[in-house]
Amino acid sequence: MLKLDFSYDRKIDALNWVNTAKDTDPDFGFSYENSVAPIPDDLRRKIIKLQIDEAVGEVVNYLDSNKRQILKEHFINLQISSLTTLWQAKGSELISGIENIFGRFDDNDELVAYLTTLYICDYDFSQKYFYLSLYHSLPKNFTIIAHELSHFLFYRDYQKYCLDQGLNEKQFQDLKESTTVLLNEKEFANILLIEDQGYGPHQVLRNFIINSWQKNLSLKVVVDEAIEFITKNQVKD
Repeated sequence: MLKLDFSYDRKIDALNWVNTAKDTDPDFGFSYENSVAPIPDDLRRKIIKLQIDEAVGEVVNYLDSNKRQILKEHFINLQISSLTTLWQAKGSELISGIENIFGRFDDNDELVAYLTTLYICDYDFSQKYFYLSLYHSLPKNFTIIAHELSHFLFYRDYQKYCLDQGLNEKQFQDLKESTTVLLNEKEFANILLIEDQGYGPHQVLRNFIINSWQKNLSLKVVVDEAIEFITKNQVKD
C-alpha cells in the first residue's frame, strides 16, 4: 500500500513561496495577485530577482523572524495530527477508489504531503511530494490529497504516451488536471465530503471526460478519446 506521510519543513514551505512568486503568469485561470497575497511586496520583488536557492534562503530568513510563525506551526501540527488520523481511517479506502480508476501504486511508493503557509499547493512529481495548505479545511485538504494522488499515477502512466500521441506539454497538463473530475464518481461518495471542482478553463474537457468514462469505464479509452477531442478543438502552442 502507498505510504503517505504528513510533515512541515520551513525550507520546503519557502520553496513553495518562491515558485509561486516567480510564476507571474499562472496556468488554469489562477490569479497571481491572490496567489502571492500572503507574501510581502518587498520580499516578493526580491524573490523574483534572485536565483531559486538564494530566494529560498531569503524566505526561510523571513519565516524564522516572523513573529507569527510559531503560532502558524502550532496550527500546522494540529492539522498534521488531524490529517494523520483521517488518513489512518480512510486512506486505504481512498487509495482503492483511486486505483480502480487511475491504476495501481507500486508497493514501495512513498509520498510526502507538506503543509504550506500559502493558499497555493504545488507538487513535485520527481521528488514525490505535494503541498496542502494550512488555511484549507480538513475535508478540502482530503480532497486535495485525492487530487494529487491521481496526478502522480497519471504522470507515471500517461505523460510519455500523451506526448508521443502529439499533445504538447500544455495540452497534457490540461488533460491531467481535467481527469480529476473522475474523483466525483460514485467510488468516492463515502470518502470525500467535497467534490473536486477543477479549474474554469477545463470545464468543457472535464464534461467530455466524465461522459467518456461513464460509457467506457476505461481510463485508456478516456485518454485516447480526450486526445482526439483536444487535437480537434484546441490550437497547439
